[in-house]
Amino acid sequence: MTAKKIPSLDGLRALSILLVVLSHCLHGVSAQHGPRRVLYAVAYNGSIGVSIFFVISGFLITTLLLREKNSTGRISLSGFYLRRVFRILPAFFVFMASLVLANRLHLLPAIPASQFLHALTFTADYQRYPNDLIGHIWSLSVE
Repeated sequence: MTAKKIPSLDGLRALSILLVVLSHCLHGVSAQHGPRRVLYAVAYNGSIGVSIFFVISGFLITTLLLREKNSTGRISLSGFYLRRVFRILPAFFVFMASLVLANRLHLLPAIPASQFLHALTFTADYQRYPNDLIGHIWSLSVE
């Protein structure tokens, strides 16, 4: 594979994101008749979208590492982790800064400092909070 982008994965990405977003939007929809049953099924199967996204990520990361090995004869783990840091942390810090600002302006339910500490140390996935705003970064903890 010489292309930098694999267009055929865009549809799978879109499907996985759609499943997760619908799952969040439709959470609590009751199973009734007709189309509502489909919505109910989607709402409680958003984890399939997460699984698809992780499989795509693993495939792409592996592809990039194999490309690096083919072109240089080795894989630089330090280079790999540095690229991951620059890919993940900017979005993470924007998200966290937005939460801090919204917390300070009382736009959201109060978020205790301990939750921010867990988020900043990527240990939030080991905690359960009544306020699940910080819990959205669990996938970054996995990465």
